[in-house]
Amino acid sequence: MRNYCCPFKRISISALICTCLIASHLFAQTTAKPNIIFILGDDIGYPIPTINGGQSYSTPAIDYMAKHGMNFTSCEASPLCSPSRFMFLTGKYNFRNYSNWGYMNEKEKTIANLMHDAGYATGIFGKHQLPYNDTIMHQWGWDYNIVFELTEDTMTYSRYKNPVLKENGYRIPDSVTANKYCDDILTQKIFDFVENNKAKPFFVYYPMSIGHTPYSPTPDDPEFATWNPKLGISDTGFFPSMMHYMDKKIATILNWLHLNGLDKNTIVFYAGDNGVPPDIYYNANGVKHIRGEKGLSTEGGTHVPLIAYWPGHIQQGSINNDLIDFTDLLPTFAEAAQVTKLGKYGVLDGSSFYAALFGQPHVAKQQLFCHYDPHPGFTNLLRWARDKTYKLYDSTEAPRSGNFYNTVNDEKELFPLKTAVLTKAEKQIRQRFLNVLDTIGNWPEAPTVENAYADNITNTSARITATITSKGASKLIDRGSTLARSNAEAPYLNWGRMHDSIVKLGTFSQARKGLFPQTFYRYTLYAMNNNKSHSTGFALGSFYTLSNPPLSQPGSFTASVGYASATLNWNNARFPSGGATNAGYLLVYSSDNIKIAQEPNGKSPSSIVTNGRVIDIGSTVLPNLPLPNTKISDLPGGTYQFLLIPYTWDGLNTSTYNYLITNAIITTATISAGFAFNP
Repeated sequence: MRNYCCPFKRISISALICTCLIASHLFAQTTAKPNIIFILGDDIGYPIPTINGGQSYSTPAIDYMAKHGMNFTSCEASPLCSPSRFMFLTGKYNFRNYSNWGYMNEKEKTIANLMHDAGYATGIFGKHQLPYNDTIMHQWGWDYNIVFELTEDTMTYSRYKNPVLKENGYRIPDSVTANKYCDDILTQKIFDFVENNKAKPFFVYYPMSIGHTPYSPTPDDPEFATWNPKLGISDTGFFPSMMHYMDKKIATILNWLHLNGLDKNTIVFYAGDNGVPPDIYYNANGVKHIRGEKGLSTEGGTHVPLIAYWPGHIQQGSINNDLIDFTDLLPTFAEAAQVTKLGKYGVLDGSSFYAALFGQPHVAKQQLFCHYDPHPGFTNLLRWARDKTYKLYDSTEAPRSGNFYNTVNDEKELFPLKTAVLTKAEKQIRQRFLNVLDTIGNWPEAPTVENAYADNITNTSARITATITSKGASKLIDRGSTLARSNAEAPYLNWGRMHDSIVKLGTFSQARKGLFPQTFYRYTLYAMNNNKSHSTGFALGSFYTLSNPPLSQPGSFTASVGYASATLNWNNARFPSGGATNAGYLLVYSSDNIKIAQEPNGKSPSSIVTNGRVIDIGSTVLPNLPLPNTKISDLPGGTYQFLLIPYTWDGLNTSTYNYLITNAIITTATISAGFAFNP
C-alpha cells in the first residue's frame, strides 16, 4: 500500500484553519469583485471525496474545502464530459448549441467572454476538447490558454507524463515537458498567470487532466520514473494514487492563495464533470464494490461533487441541498462579477445560486432538465426532468421512453412507476415534469436535412450529399457532417467531423477523404440555425469504402480466334498485398464500341461499362490469383472488342468492389462466320 503525505505539508492544517476561521454568523458580501477559480475534475463522481461518503480514496484538501466552505449535495451534470462542459461554458442546455462532440461554433459566447467583459483576466488551464487556435480562444474570451486534448489532434498522446500541451497557439516543445506531469505544469502556469495579472480580478478555469484514462502513475509513485506513456497502458491500480494527487494539486492551490494573501478575495469552486468510469469499483457510505456509471443517465452517471470555498465569506461547514446543474454556474459567476445584463450572451437556462453561498434568500430550482445527445445521430437522444426524488424521461426517446422513477428508492432505475398506482402528489409531480419536457427544447422551426446519400466512393474517400430546408426565417449558423467507423473510431476524432465554409440552405455536399479501405462508415449530416435558440436537424446514412485497387493492369491482353469463339490470354495484374481479400477480372465483350463509365461507384459491373456483355472471371482469395485466360464460345461472326479490368474486393460485401479502370486494356478480334460443310 502506498503512503500518502499530507497535502498541506508546508503549512499545517491547523495553522491554515486558524488563519481562515470565521465567526459562526454570516459575513456580508464584499463590494469588490472576487477572483474566481473553477477546478473541474475529470470523471469524478459524487462519492469520490471522503466528505461525500467515499471510503476508497484520500481527499483531505477537498474535504477541507467543504468543512470550511459550502458543500452542494444535489449538483447534477451530464453523463459524459463534453456535454457537461458545454453547459458550464455557455450556461445553456445542449439542445441550444451542441451539434457534435467536441465542437463549438466560433460565434458562441462563453463564460470567458462574460468574465472578460466584466474586467477579469481570463485563463484556461487543461482539458479543452474543442477546436483550437489562438484566434478562436480569444473569440471565446480567453486572454491566456494552455490546453491539451484538442479536436484537431488524434488524442493518442499522453495527458499525464510527457504531456502534449499548446500555449497561446503554439505547442510547448517536448523537451520542456519531458518527464514532467501535466497537472504540475498547469498549476505552476496558474500561479504565473495570477502573478502577471495583479492589476485586475482573475478568472481561472482549471479542467484537470486527472482522473480520466489512461490510469497511470503520478510523480508520487515509484513507477513514474520508468513509465512509458507511449505504450498506452491503463492500470486501474493507479486510480487511488491519481485521486490523491488530484487532491494534492488542490491543496497546492489553496496554500498558494493563502501565502500570497489572495484567499480572502478568491472563490474556489471544485466540481466533477460526470460519474465514475465503469472500470472503477469503489466503496462509499458502507457499500462495497460499487461500479462506476459514467455514460449512464442514472444517478451514478450524473451526480457530481460541487464545493465552494471562500474564507471570511462562506459560513464554514455549510451544506446546500438545492438542485443545481452546470447551466447555473455561468449566471452565478456573472452575479459574483456584478454583471447584471446577460442578453448579449444568448438565451440562458441557468439561474444564479450566488446568494446561497452566504445563506441569503434565493429562489431554488424546483426541477432540473437535461438534454443528452453526446454523439448526435450515433447515440440515442435522452431527455429528462427530475427533482431530488423523482425523474421522468421524455416519451419519444428510447430506451427509457416515458418512464417515471423514484430515484431515491430505485437509484439504478430498474423499476418504473406505474401511472395507475401513483399517489396524487406523484401524479402532480409527473405532470409538472411533462410540462417541462413539452416546453423546453422543442422548436418548430429547426432546419430539415433530407435526401441524404453517399456516392463517389473509393477506397479512401466518399462524397456525402443532402438537401437542407427550413420553415423558419432564421439563417443557418453551421452545417457539416460527422463520420464514424462502426465499432472502431468515435465520431469526435479530427477526421470524423467536418464543417462547411458556406453556410446556407439548399444542396449540401462534402467530400470526405482520408478514409480506411473496405470499411463500414456511419455518417450524419446536420444543419443548425439560430431561432431563439440553436436548433439542429439531422440525416443519417452509411456506406462501405472500397478495397484497395489493383496496382497495375495486365502486361498484355490478346485474343486467339477459333471457330465462332475467341480464347483470351493475359499476364496477371499486380494486386495489393494488403487492403483487399479477394481478386478477380471483369471481362466485357461487344460487337459495338465498349464505353467505360467516367465515375463508376464500384457497386456493380453495370456501373463500369455502358454497353457490352459482362463475364465475371471467378474471384479468388489472394494471393491465389485467377487463371489468366478464358475461352468465349458461340460468337456470331463479326468484329468484337474485348475489355479486361482487374478488381479487388473484401470478400464480404458486394458494395466494396474496386475496379482498376485507369489504362484499361482493350483488344479487338474478328470472328469467322463459319463455313458450309458439304459431305
